[in-house]
Formats: sequence, C-alpha cells, structure tokens
Amino acid sequence: MSNIKINYKSFNFIKIENIFLFSSNKPGKKVCVLGGIHGNEIAGIEAIKNIIKNFKIENGEVCFIICNEKAIQENKRYIEEDLNRCFLKNKSYTNSYEENLAKELKEIISQFDICLDIHNSTTKNTEPFVICEKNAYNLLDSINAEKVVSNFDNLEPGGTDYYMNSINKIGLCVECGYFKDKKSILFAENLIINFLKKTNNIKLNYIKYTKKKYFLLNEVYIPKTDFKLYKQFNDFEELKKNQIIGKDGNNLVYSSFNSVILFAKDINNNTQEAFLLAKKIDNIKIIRIDKDNYEIYKDGFIKIYKEIFSQAPYYEIFSDEEVEKIYQLSKLETTVTLVALDDDNVIGLALGIKLSTHIDTDFKLLLKNHFNLDKTFYNAELAVLAKYRGQGIGNELIKKRIKFAEKMGYNIICMRTKEEGSMSMSLYKKLDFKLLNGVKSISKTKKINIDDEDIRVILYKRLANKT
Repeated sequence: MSNIKINYKSFNFIKIENIFLFSSNKPGKKVCVLGGIHGNEIAGIEAIKNIIKNFKIENGEVCFIICNEKAIQENKRYIEEDLNRCFLKNKSYTNSYEENLAKELKEIISQFDICLDIHNSTTKNTEPFVICEKNAYNLLDSINAEKVVSNFDNLEPGGTDYYMNSINKIGLCVECGYFKDKKSILFAENLIINFLKKTNNIKLNYIKYTKKKYFLLNEVYIPKTDFKLYKQFNDFEELKKNQIIGKDGNNLVYSSFNSVILFAKDINNNTQEAFLLAKKIDNIKIIRIDKDNYEIYKDGFIKIYKEIFSQAPYYEIFSDEEVEKIYQLSKLETTVTLVALDDDNVIGLALGIKLSTHIDTDFKLLLKNHFNLDKTFYNAELAVLAKYRGQGIGNELIKKRIKFAEKMGYNIICMRTKEEGSMSMSLYKKLDFKLLNGVKSISKTKKINIDDEDIRVILYKRLANKT
C-alpha cells in the first residue's frame, strides 16, 4: 500500500481519512472504487473495509475511498446537500460540506482511468442495476446485474460517473440492492473483485455476465411542493401511459409515457427528484416509410433532420421545404427511408437511394467507372437524436438498410465519409465496408452563415442480393 500523490489547490479541503491506494509498480489500469457517497448506503462502505484487509494487486493501481465520513457517522444520506449532485462542472456555489468534499474527491479521482461508484437504492425489493453511459459498456460483462440505465449524464448529472465522463475518463455507478439489506455488502464485494479481474488489476479470470437489458432515462420529476406517492413502486416497475404515480400538492401526477419507474419516494420539499422514468431500449422500433405511413411520419422526420444536422459536427441549415424534398424520395420504390420510433415519435432516421438517382452529377461521374450506378445503393443519411445515442439504434438502422438493399437486388452499397476523424469510418469498416482506393469526392454543405465543402473518401461493400 502506498500514499496517493495529490496536487492540492489553494482552497480549503475537508480531510478524507479513508483513502487506501494499492500500487503494483507495474503498468496497468488505474481504477478508483468509491463507497459512502451517501452516508446511509452500507454496501460500498463495508465492502471496501472487508476487501482492503487482504487485497493483493497484480497490475496498475487501485484506490479505495470511503467518502462522506460525517454522513456515515450520522447514518444520513448527506449533511448539507446531496454529494452525488456536487460534481457538476458549473455548480452553483454553496460552500456546503459536500461541495467542498466533492472538490477534494475530484482532485483524486481525476487521476484514475476508471471510477466505480458503489451505491444502494432506497427502494425495497430492488435488484442490483448499473448506471453508465456507452463508454463503459465494454466493462459490463464483469457485473452481475442484468439491467443497465443510461442517459443520466444528460438528465441527472452531478455524480462521480458524470464527472469522470466529462473529463474523458470512465465512470459508472452500481446500485447493489436495498440500502438496509446486508446481503448487498456481499454482492458489492464480489462485484468489486470481479470488476478488478476484468480490468486486469487482479490476474485471475473474471466471471462473465453477458445477459443485459438496456434502459434509457427519459424523465426526472422534481415536485413543485410536497410529493406523496399513490403507492409504493419497485425499481423497474412497469407503468402505462397516464398511470397515476402520486400527488404534487393538490395535483395528481401521471406517467407521461409507457415506462419503468426508478427511485420513487415521498418528498417533503421541491429540491429533490421524486421519481425517474426510463424506457426499455428494445421498445424502440424501426420501420420503413411507404405510401401508407408517409404522411404520419413526415413532420417528425423533418423536425429531427433539421435539429440534428444544425448541431455539431454538421452545423448545416435546412428549411422545411428542403428537408421535405429529401423525404419525398421515400415515394420511389428504389429508395429506402427508415425511421426509428419511440412511442410513435421519430427519434432517428436513415435514407438510402439508387446511386443513379443522386442529384450530384459530379459524384456520379466519379463512380461511373467503378460501379454500375443502377445496381448500387447509396447510404445517404443517418441520424439519431442526441439523448438516444449510444444505445445501438444507429447500428440497427445501418443493418436494416443493408438488408433492404440486398432484398432489392443491389450488388453494391456505398457511402462517403470524412477521411480523418470520422466515427463512420470505423463503424462501417466493422461491417466489412472497404475503402475505394484512390477515389475522393468533394462534398458541398450549406453550413450556418457559409457555404462549405470538404474532401470525402468512398466506402463500399459487395452484397449477396436476395432477388
């Protein structure tokens, strides 16, 4: 065991006594494990105490921290404010005990590659589950929890996982069961050890838990006055749209969509969330636009097309009329327009056309000597709303588009993308797309305030068409 080196800043710190750093003096992952962010959640606190007694490290560094000492001593969630909301980059200044504690913790955990934050739920009969974003998905098979919830960084930021993700590290939180259930301690111990085997800090084979169900956080309800639940809800209990959840003052509160509920509790003030609503990812369906549903999804297509492509990294501007012309391509039998739907709301789109119908004459001339334009399918557009990204929706849109191209008798499917710094390049190469060597295309775009153009390369894939 060794002392951790921290470059302290000039502000006053609250001393954290229980920091335990194990260094192998060998290369490897640097992992930080936290317990006691909430003082009344026993799993992480007791698990760390038990593990450090006989812990042996093989590679890298592992740091265990028991965080909120005062709250732990008083068996309270927090002293002045929720520590799990104090890791925001632009947090309003309060000078609270927890705010100053978070400053010190940030100085420590920022020195590590991965932060595993151990929690308990306040909901009875809850089962363990994971809170993380896509950057942690490759670690999930080491965690014996089936359910995974993402999008907390967007809708419920301020925890250690959010902070680590914001500095391009990896943060994840595991809820280990009910906070009064002592069985959650053993679960947390096994979890931490298996996780550290996965990161190779302990050189033993880890147990793989591959079965997962993914959920997307969609709503955080903060009451306006005192909030009272209509009934006690289990974590992940399914709700129908417009089902009664509780009462905010004199007003009934209903679920706004078919969902599952998390962390539901009575609230005596309006500073905390009363419940969260999430949606199972496989509730999202993908359909092809045809003459029967053309009008139903037109407005949704136009809306998200403009929204997504006006943002980074595109910064392109389109009028409703311009996007509608693109959408009208759906009427052609040779075109495939797909939309991803969440409760019938368009949240993603993909468009593919026969290359010979492309409006860019120079682009078609460029490829004429390489492909039969009438037998080549061109991947034109792919977009998913920001809060739904990282859930595999874009990948499913791509795969379904390829299947349609095969069924329609196309021999080649192609696309163009930026030569450098393109996520599309790596994504499509994983799907066996190849680079068309020596061929580059100029793509003209209408960005905000300027007309722009950039150099694109061509990727293609030969299809086993099924006609």
